Amino acid sequence: MNNNSNQPFSIRALSRAMVDLPALPTVVLQVMKAAENENATTSEIEGYILGDSALCIKLLKVVNSAYFGLPRQVTSIGQAIGILGLARVRSLVLTVGVLNALSNPNPKTAKLRTEFWKWSLTAAAGGQACAKQMGLDQRSQESAFIGALLSDLGRLFLLSLFPKEYEETLIEAMRGPRPLYEVEQRALGMDHATLGDQLSQKWGFPVKLTEVVRTHEFPDADNYVAYCAHAGDRLAAMVTNPDCAETVWPWDAKVKSWLSAEVYSDSALEQLRKKLEESEALLKAS
Repeated sequence: MNNNSNQPFSIRALSRAMVDLPALPTVVLQVMKAAENENATTSEIEGYILGDSALCIKLLKVVNSAYFGLPRQVTSIGQAIGILGLARVRSLVLTVGVLNALSNPNPKTAKLRTEFWKWSLTAAAGGQACAKQMGLDQRSQESAFIGALLSDLGRLFLLSLFPKEYEETLIEAMRGPRPLYEVEQRALGMDHATLGDQLSQKWGFPVKLTEVVRTHEFPDADNYVAYCAHAGDRLAAMVTNPDCAETVWPWDAKVKSWLSAEVYSDSALEQLRKKLEESEALLKAS
């Protein structure tokens, strides 16, 4: 692929798709904004979610999936917030909103999207595990979870709206020898992190989350939440595509040197494989 008339992506088509992108539901934006406020209450967040019955039903199905492995059935949004925490529920609300906004009835697209979300949920678990292992506080651990979960938002956009073209891009990257972001730049004129940054801004994501999406391939120095999101992404690659992970999704050197080796030990990777299996149940619920 190269930047000529034969390149698979039309910049005009990408721009038009971005303009036509539906807005996130009002309730999603309300929950995001309220959750950024340290004084937000459970009842306030619960009230927003209860205002959207479809979202409420989906959230309860997701929370009760095997992915979270809760010891008992959760029957209310307030209970979900109490058990999982406000930050985790916020991330689930945002995830459901993004899933709905980038829906596509095409069966092949649905399959690609399912594989993408299994990857992202595995990355989220890996990002949070990294943050915990490296001693980051609880709020940073939750930020690492949602940062890793949504860091590849640009890839989801391309898989949803340009499945054939982007699948070709992925195949080329997996054949080597260039990493995915370089193949994307040749095919699109930008990589998925840049595209994800544009989507994040369009949808009004919190500034810190947008920063993680934008920089997750090459995190800024000492942004440890972004470090963990990057690590989660790479750990997901090691679990889902072990044969080409190092080539297609190379590690940032400063992140690798910061991390404890325990983060990518055999036992840690085995835990992520379990999360990969459990993520399928969560996706069926959502």
